[in-house]
Amino acid sequence: MARKRIAIVVQRYGPEVLGGSESLARSLAHLLSDVYDIDVLTTCAKDYVTWKNEFPAGESMDGPVRVLRFKVDRQRSKWFNIYNALMLKVPHTRWMEELWMRMQGPYSSDFLNYLDAAADNYQAFIFMTYMYGTTYYGSKKVKGRYLLVPTAHDEPFIRFRFFQETFGSSRHVVCLTDEELVLVKKNFRLRDDRLSVIGVPIGECLGDSRSAVEKYGITGNFIAYIGRIDVMKGVDTLVKYFNRYASESDSELSLVLCGSGPLKIPSSEKIYQLGFIPEADKFGIMHAALATVQPSRYESYSISVIESMACSTPVLVNGECAVLKGHCEKSGGGMTFFSYEDFKSSMDRLINDADLRQRMSLLGIAYVNENYSCDVVGKKYISLLDGLTTKP
Repeated sequence: MARKRIAIVVQRYGPEVLGGSESLARSLAHLLSDVYDIDVLTTCAKDYVTWKNEFPAGESMDGPVRVLRFKVDRQRSKWFNIYNALMLKVPHTRWMEELWMRMQGPYSSDFLNYLDAAADNYQAFIFMTYMYGTTYYGSKKVKGRYLLVPTAHDEPFIRFRFFQETFGSSRHVVCLTDEELVLVKKNFRLRDDRLSVIGVPIGECLGDSRSAVEKYGITGNFIAYIGRIDVMKGVDTLVKYFNRYASESDSELSLVLCGSGPLKIPSSEKIYQLGFIPEADKFGIMHAALATVQPSRYESYSISVIESMACSTPVLVNGECAVLKGHCEKSGGGMTFFSYEDFKSSMDRLINDADLRQRMSLLGIAYVNENYSCDVVGKKYISLLDGLTTKP
C-alpha cells in the first residue's frame, strides 16, 4: 500500500533555525517520516525579524524529509513595529487586521501558487503556528483539510477577528498543553472532538557537559537560558534580575545565554553570550547548568523547559505564564518567580540545597518520559492523522 503524503507548513525550517514552533515542525517531520512521506513547505527566510531570503529556493532533503522552500515576496516593512504597537492600543477594523497580517508576513506568492497546483498530492496538511502568513494565507487554500498546531499564547493577536476562520476551517486543532487548550476554547467555538492535547516529542538529549563548558570557557556554577535573545522572551528581565543578584550576593554564579536575536546585551564578566550553538553543545550546557531559566510570559509549550527536565536539570520559570507554571506544578521539576524577590529566593535555594536539586531532577525526568517521549507523541499524531485522512 502506498504511503500517505503529509505536508507540514512552517514559516522557517532547518537545524540552524532557532524557534519553538520551528523546532517542533522539524521534530514532527522526522518522527512522522517513519510512517508517512513528509514534505515540509517553508520559506527561504532564516530570520523572523526581516524575512530576508537566505536559503536557496527549491527542493532539498533533511534526512528522510523532503523540504520545499519558496521565496518571500518582500522583507518585513520597517514600519511594522510602529503599526504593531498601534494595533495593540487602538480599536481596529477587519481591514486593519488584514494589513497587519500583510506587514507581519511572511508572504510568498510562489508558496501559494504551489498549493493551488499541488494541494491534491497531499492527504493532509499540518500548519504550524497560527499567527504567521504561511498559515493564514496557506490554510485558505486547503480549508477543511488541515490540522492546526497553533502554539497559541495569551496575547492580543489571538483575538483578531480573522483568526476565527483560521481555527474554524481546520479539521482538528492540536494544543501542546492543557493551559493552551483552555485558551483556545475561550477564544474559538470548536467542538471538543476537534481538539486534542499532544506535547512536543523529546528524544535523547545527548551532550557532554564537561566538553561543552570547556569549549566555551565557562567556569563555576551557572544558570542558562536557551532561546531567542529578545525582549518578547523576557531576556531583558532575566539579565536585570541576574545582574542585581550577582551584585547583592556572594555567589560566583554566572549566566549563560544560548541563542541569537535582536536584543543587545552589554558585555559582562559574569554573562557568557554563546550565540547559536550546535545541539550537542546545547544539551551539554543544559546538563551542566545549576538550572535553566525561562523568563517569557508568552509560551505555548517551551521546548527548552522540557529538554532541560530531560537533561535532569531543574527549571526556573516566569510564573505569569500559565503554561510554564503548569509544567512546574505538574512535574515538581521546577520553580516559578513573579518578582525579583522570588527570583532571589529561588536562586538561593537552588545554590544551597543539593537535595532539592536532586528531587526536582528526578521528578522532571519522570514527567518528560510519561508525557513527551517520541513513542507517546508519535502514536497520538499517527492516530489523529489516520483519522483525518480517512474521514469524509
